[in-house]
Amino acid sequence: MVAGIVITFEFGLDWSVFAAKTGPIMGPILGMEVVTAFFVEAGFIGILLYGDGRVRPPTMFAAAVMVSLGTILSSTWIIANNSWMQTPSGFVVRDSRFEPVNWLHVIFSPSFLWSWYHMRGAVLVSASFFVAGIGAWYLVKGRALLFARRSVSIGLGIAAIVLPLQIFLGDHLATHVLPGQLPKLEAIEGNWASGNIAIARAFLRDADLWVLDEPTAHLDHDAEAQVIDALRAATQGRTVIMATHSVALARSADTVLTIVGGTVRPAREVISA
Repeated sequence: MVAGIVITFEFGLDWSVFAAKTGPIMGPILGMEVVTAFFVEAGFIGILLYGDGRVRPPTMFAAAVMVSLGTILSSTWIIANNSWMQTPSGFVVRDSRFEPVNWLHVIFSPSFLWSWYHMRGAVLVSASFFVAGIGAWYLVKGRALLFARRSVSIGLGIAAIVLPLQIFLGDHLATHVLPGQLPKLEAIEGNWASGNIAIARAFLRDADLWVLDEPTAHLDHDAEAQVIDALRAATQGRTVIMATHSVALARSADTVLTIVGGTVRPAREVISA
């Protein structure tokens, strides 16, 4: 019910410059959230909250359905907004502003689908424990025991099904978002001392010369391979000077030199090994 409030206040209070530059994209998406979702929620939430015993059961059911539909629509537009910020697509930059050229690509950005399912799973997990918690309170108080047992059983049963699925969805969402956001990956991994935050920041700059010191230090094999692939893609047509002990990274370079006893020598054996 409050899916859009937080992000709207963040745009206004924290990200005013960002909001001004992305207004042609963010504004219409948030506007659609208000028009198609917020009015639906606001129109029927009063009946759902205060109509029990005052209106007929079919009216209560219809109100519940409309509130649910409005909430799904609302969260869908907010997820489209947030997903575009994570993996932007369907835009061009004109006069330092982001302008849409393909609304389908804007709304259905590369991370949208996984984000949508991941949020659905998060909502179900939260609702499951909320329902189970109410049932548990009634059990402790010894009131409405049939209702309480059903609430706990249904809540914990759904949570047991959705939680493993949520882990799967979260992992796949990360694979779509994190390769383009290496600082976030560093924060999640807690890899503060390796110096890889510097290389992550380099990906955000359009420099012709990159100077990197141990860009793959302390990474496991899979993470190192991802960083090497990202470096290859990001440094096409650029000059890169690296200091590294990684054989895999050295093999990706056009020229490799080693320093032995203060003498710089070609390292052909590294490439041919």
